[in-house]
Amino acid sequence: MALLDPEFLLNEKFNVPKTLRRDHDEIRSALRRAIMQSGPVGEAAKRLKRLCIPHFDKEEKTVYRAFALLHDAALGGVRSDMAAALPLAFHCGVWHGTFLDHHHSIACAVEALELALHEEHDSEFYELAATVKSHEKIEDEVMYPAVIWLGNYIRERLQDSE
Repeated sequence: MALLDPEFLLNEKFNVPKTLRRDHDEIRSALRRAIMQSGPVGEAAKRLKRLCIPHFDKEEKTVYRAFALLHDAALGGVRSDMAAALPLAFHCGVWHGTFLDHHHSIACAVEALELALHEEHDSEFYELAATVKSHEKIEDEVMYPAVIWLGNYIRERLQDSE
């Protein structure tokens, strides 16, 4: 399968929906606050940040961009320019295992943060831990499968229109 189409990666029509970026931005912001803590909480937050930030960046540059097509596709508006996203759906299927591995590492880091919070009797960042857990679960169960489905749907609709 071809590498991701530069037209897709650079085209502003395929920008990440703001609602998806907001979740990552809120986690980034909470992580910035958490790493300022001293002791085990700050160290656990730093480990979590080292895992989350590159993971989020990769998702936003690739997987999340497909969601820019979802609204039009759901309304039956599949266009030929959407074909640029087809390699992404393929890569998302291939990456799914890699992202699941990342999510496992992130889950371990969240557990370490929760343990540090418990040991330090610090409740300030439990919400961060819960948010990251929930976010990763939604990606595993909904977002990645949705991108794969979207790619298959676009491919089928484009073939039908030929």
